[in-house]
Amino acid sequence: MLSPELLRALTELEAHMRDSSAMTHISAVKDPRVLEPLWSAVFDSGDAFGAPFQPRISQVIAFYPTANYRLTEAQYSAVLAGIRCLGEDEFFISHTERARGAFDPRESGEHVDDWSCQLPTYAEYVSTPVFLENALYSASGAWGVLLSHEEHAVLGGTAAFVGAVKESYHEWRDDLRRLAEFWRANPHGDWIEAFVARCGRTDT
Repeated sequence: MLSPELLRALTELEAHMRDSSAMTHISAVKDPRVLEPLWSAVFDSGDAFGAPFQPRISQVIAFYPTANYRLTEAQYSAVLAGIRCLGEDEFFISHTERARGAFDPRESGEHVDDWSCQLPTYAEYVSTPVFLENALYSASGAWGVLLSHEEHAVLGGTAAFVGAVKESYHEWRDDLRRLAEFWRANPHGDWIEAFVARCGRTDT
């Protein structure tokens, strides 16, 4: 069951979307403040080099490498499989690398930092003008993906969501192995062992 805060945020967001003139599979969210409760239901931080998820997020895996600040087509298709498994038809994308912090309307200025997505195709997804670290996340608080500037992503969600992602994306074990090998050889890789252990606890 959604919390009152999430329900209120979704109601405000739906009103915003009804006011938008041209509905497409991807549309800009003009007031990012309506997204903050949805983000906070999934993420405890925007740091993809640690433990960014809320304690209620039960399972975690990694994607590596990604396509710069976007998922590869296979990774994105797996996320869509997870979304459909939950019966959802919408998610959000937000830049997480912002000087003032996420969801401050003063930050964006002339450009857009947040988008509402109605299960866009991969071609539509990669056409979104994402140029910084960013996140994909659900309206229900069930899952989220953080993409880093080091071309990896951390994905967390419910058992049903992550199970559907794993079923669609069989390379997830290889991705985690490659990510661990890279960061174990990196002087700034002190975060990786705890992350691998976290993934291992949810390896079903």
